Amino acid sequence: MLSILQPRLVFFLAGLGAIEFAAFGKTYAVYGGIFILISIAWAW
Repeated sequence: MLSILQPRLVFFLAGLGAIEFAAFGKTYAVYGGIFILISIAWAW
């Protein structure tokens, strides 16, 4: 039963991740940019 269900779960999570990235990709990019700037500031 689990072997039948597992691929569906993987595809479901992958699809959910893709939708989430499409919706919030810009937000992640902003946070990523802020994190990079903080990292550069710490490097100095």
